Amino acid sequence: WISDTFEESEKCSLSEIKLFKTEMLAMPVAKKSGYKEIVAQKLIWQNENGLYDKIKTMWIPPKPRCVGDSGGFTSVGITDFLPAILALIYGCSIATGVLILELLFEHRQFFLSAYCPKHKARKRARLEQPQ
Repeated sequence: WISDTFEESEKCSLSEIKLFKTEMLAMPVAKKSGYKEIVAQKLIWQNENGLYDKIKTMWIPPKPRCVGDSGGFTSVGITDFLPAILALIYGCSIATGVLILELLFEHRQFFLSAYCPKHKARKRARLEQPQ
């Protein structure tokens, strides 16, 4: 999974965080049982023969190897993130334009009566007509 997700230069900076402290393995044996010493001997024998290491390598994948010197960094210039800045500027401009249009549409009666003399005359004529 790590090899598929991260680039080669990023693998060297990864570190492992232990979530849980692993305790030593133990086998439950009844008190004064004759099996206690036999089980202890066999656990030591399995550890000495490498059976624990074999199981560990089978179930826990190894940390990926670092290839090359990954201590450096890549500098980023304005041209690298210029499209993001332009998208932000265009988005803000469009949002401001939509806000102005909404305000004009919402208060159109006020603007028409304040700035359009023909509209004032029509409105006055409608009010003066008998019903």
